[in-house]
Amino acid sequence: MVKIKKTLPKAQPKSATASPAPGPKNLAKQQFRSATDVIRPKTIPYRFWKEWHRARERNDYDLLYDLSASGSPVREAFGERESFQETVRRMRSSLPGLRALGLYKLRLSGPDLVELIQAEEGVDRAQRFYRAERWVLLRHSEGLRVHQIDGIDVPVAQEPTDIAFDAFPAIQEDVLALATPQEPWTSVASRLRETRDQASSLPAGRSEASGEDTAGAPATDDGTSTTASGPEGGDAEPEGGA
Repeated sequence: MVKIKKTLPKAQPKSATASPAPGPKNLAKQQFRSATDVIRPKTIPYRFWKEWHRARERNDYDLLYDLSASGSPVREAFGERESFQETVRRMRSSLPGLRALGLYKLRLSGPDLVELIQAEEGVDRAQRFYRAERWVLLRHSEGLRVHQIDGIDVPVAQEPTDIAFDAFPAIQEDVLALATPQEPWTSVASRLRETRDQASSLPAGRSEASGEDTAGAPATDDGTSTTASGPEGGDAEPEGGA
């Protein structure tokens, strides 16, 4: 389980003078992006969360709709695509995933299953409760999609970092059944573990898989080498990065 410092998507700085309304071409560039352009098959969960909130801030409802999984509880809450914008206008604060909350926890519960917890920021201590959400993301061939979002009210005395995943309703069985197994984010580490295990039966410091010297590679807590790059190359920032 990864604990993450509270962080919100960065707010855009306000200009001293109001800029003119964007023309149709600029609006298309700013607002309308396809899910496959934004989320790639190996986009990491933290990046997905950031892109979701960027879309929310610029009111890109088509993208938000497409980042929810077809047939999922979230898509069910959103309703039909044609009426989604009107639904947001009437019920924005009560729809799952459409409140500005900070990310506190992220957990990889399997090769294609991610859970994260986000919670309300800057809560007045005079309040009795604040809102927290647990998201369930599943990775498909086209990348991550959000399937289930459950909200709970948390006593204001409890820190968001202390909220447990099991404080939320259980993940629905039909949600788990929608997952399509893909190569896991941990595949690089898994291959390195296999290499290490194979190397243990060979002369010291030699790998049968790569033929390279692995004896001096730095290791993580579970003993896997950290010399390989992340799952998305330059896009693979640490899960808890700002």
